[in-house]
Amino acid sequence: MARKKFSLFILSSLFILLPITALGYQWPVSPFNSQHPINATLGEYRTSTRFHGGVDIGKPEGTKVYPVVSGKVKVVVPTGKNSYVKVKVGEKEYDYVHINPLVKEEDDVIAGVTVLGTINSENHLHFEEDNGAVNPLRSGGLTPFTDKGDPEIEKIEVVKDGTPGTGEPFPKDKDGIPIVSGKVDIKAWAYDPRINADGSAGGKGVGIYKIGYEIRKEDGTLIEGPIHRIQFDTISGYEVSWVYVPGSSYDPVNFIYWATNNPSSNGYWDTMSLGRV
Repeated sequence: MARKKFSLFILSSLFILLPITALGYQWPVSPFNSQHPINATLGEYRTSTRFHGGVDIGKPEGTKVYPVVSGKVKVVVPTGKNSYVKVKVGEKEYDYVHINPLVKEEDDVIAGVTVLGTINSENHLHFEEDNGAVNPLRSGGLTPFTDKGDPEIEKIEVVKDGTPGTGEPFPKDKDGIPIVSGKVDIKAWAYDPRINADGSAGGKGVGIYKIGYEIRKEDGTLIEGPIHRIQFDTISGYEVSWVYVPGSSYDPVNFIYWATNNPSSNGYWDTMSLGRV
């Protein structure tokens, strides 16, 4: 089989770019009907076995935290940097982490009225809905929310299909263009800016909400795509090794995505799907 050269690889990625207008719930810090800074998002890399399970709302130590909807306190963990309060509303659960609790288990709490606690020395509120099964920044979640910052793609590398390893590079021509054949993985170093209270970009960086790829020729002709397989509406059923390439880290931010993978299984771009031999 002859190897084929594809001279341009374009990766498309995005965070949640549109204002949320659907009915949602208020923010857990005052003012309740205004946006607050987002310093981390659902699905970010944390360890080789753990995703970030919610969103981090950047507020200083001592900030009062309120329930986003009214309900009943089901769990209180009063000490440690990860001290938290879990509020249950019907079958739904909301976790408020990194706070010094001021409520007790089985207390009834009212949105925007009851003080659940105050943010501890972590200087942010980690907020989860249904233990990471639902993205709080979706339409119908935290409202209002707008993201005006464009995602950043730092680097793209095409390798032989090899997940969950790092993948073997293809040989390159004299111009440094990979000469590819067979099953291909695309590695993408990418992030979205942190989000300021007004929705503007707040510096590097949080995880990508949605990432995918498209393949084009030198003249821009689309060969295949766009294909988006990874999308963090949830982390339920997702495996870190299928989403992130080994070498990823969050401190410093270095998110390396397998753009060709499904979040729960291996994927690839098969050059033979184009009918070339």
